[in-house]
Amino acid sequence: MNTILLDPLSWDLVVDAFGNIAMASDPYSVAQDAASAIRTFQGEVYYNTNLGVPYWQEILGYAPPLALMKLKFVDAALTVPGAENVRCFISSVTDRHVQGQVQILDNLNRVRAASNFGPPTVTSLPTPPPLNYKDNEGFLIITASGWPTTSVGRPVGGLWNDGGFARVAGDTTPDPLARPVYFGSVTAGQLLVLGGTNLPVDNPGPGTGAFWNNGGFVCIANRNLTRAGSERLRRSCAAGDGLSLRAVAWWTDTVLPRPAAVGGIGQPAYVDS
Repeated sequence: MNTILLDPLSWDLVVDAFGNIAMASDPYSVAQDAASAIRTFQGEVYYNTNLGVPYWQEILGYAPPLALMKLKFVDAALTVPGAENVRCFISSVTDRHVQGQVQILDNLNRVRAASNFGPPTVTSLPTPPPLNYKDNEGFLIITASGWPTTSVGRPVGGLWNDGGFARVAGDTTPDPLARPVYFGSVTAGQLLVLGGTNLPVDNPGPGTGAFWNNGGFVCIANRNLTRAGSERLRRSCAAGDGLSLRAVAWWTDTVLPRPAAVGGIGQPAYVDS
């Protein structure tokens, strides 16, 4: 049974690689839900005040026997779907801090999930994978290897790397109900797999951080970029077999100088927004 994944330190929601609320599956979900049940103070769940552990009523401020605490922890864990057989161990009681483990067993009495409790400890979280891209004045710049470097042979909506700029091949018709993809929520490799077919073709709104298809460029909705600006850039850089960026930078709502060597022209370009 799935449950919303919680950060083990903050006990708050987390998101997955695609920016959605992350979910945990069995057996981790059972252990996490058991921990949530044990963290619940009896009476705080307004729709069922019997849920939770009677911390105020029987534990905090009292000197309860360990057997009573173990019983209450087990009773709370047993309210979790999938936790039909539960046992509790208390490993230490130091300076009023109780430490131990609640185990969820299968029908053969084997541990299928376990939840620790005790004083909070600071642990190192796993290092997230590198994004392998960056935001350059609203343009998505790819630093990963392995991206196609030409649009030739790419399907409509396929992504490619044009001198560092993330580009979308062909003219797309995005699904208006498609989920947005946000800067930082996916790696460059995951974005390449997702493709650009459903990236919106209009700025979703400055500040949202969503990716969008700005006239063939993948942009980040963190500033006031317009499709008109991309068309002017297209016209200013077109040469030979079409637009090919090698050193051109970006545009915003001000006039910015452009480096040389744009599409083989070899001259600085100045493009307003």
